[in-house]
Amino acid sequence: MKKLLSILSILLLSACSTYEGSFSIISKDNVNLSSLNIENSPIKRNVTGKDSVFYFLGLPFSQEYLPTLQNAIDNGLDKGNGDAFLNAEVEFSGWSIILFGANTITIKGDVIKTQK
Repeated sequence: MKKLLSILSILLLSACSTYEGSFSIISKDNVNLSSLNIENSPIKRNVTGKDSVFYFLGLPFSQEYLPTLQNAIDNGLDKGNGDAFLNAEVEFSGWSIILFGANTITIKGDVIKTQK
């Protein structure tokens, strides 16, 4: 009986996380790198942006079926009041508990304001 409960627990409760990579600079708009002056631009450290989609019976609670990196970047840049991430790390994670679940894309890094 314990073995059956263990197997059911593994099948019904699950989570996964993958490291998608690190980026020197990532932005949603074009950034003129030749005029980028990091020393004189305002930087907000350790900003996190996320985009999540929750599911019930495999159907999403939003119009998008999967979270997007673009929405995670937008969320983080809004929080940091900037227009580019420096030294950013991107992670994808998901979990499910029987009928419910969620997928999330997270971006963490420093946000810089390059445009006035």
